[in-house]
Amino acid sequence: MEDRAIADEILATLRTGRQITPLTARYSDFQIADGYRIARTICDLRAARGERPVGRKIGFTDRSAWPKFRADAPM
Repeated sequence: MEDRAIADEILATLRTGRQITPLTARYSDFQIADGYRIARTICDLRAARGERPVGRKIGFTDRSAWPKFRADAPM
């Protein structure tokens, strides 16, 4: 699993309406730390092309949604 390749793939899907196979389905050892690392890479790449963050998404505090997303804690 290469962070930059994954980040590039995710960025390439923005504004296309396409979906990609979940990373957890492709990488059986994918962990929360991997997701945070890749998210940081995406943030850095977007900043490098002149985009700037204007907010932050906080989610999965609804425990009833956790099984659907294979979550076991708020993220």
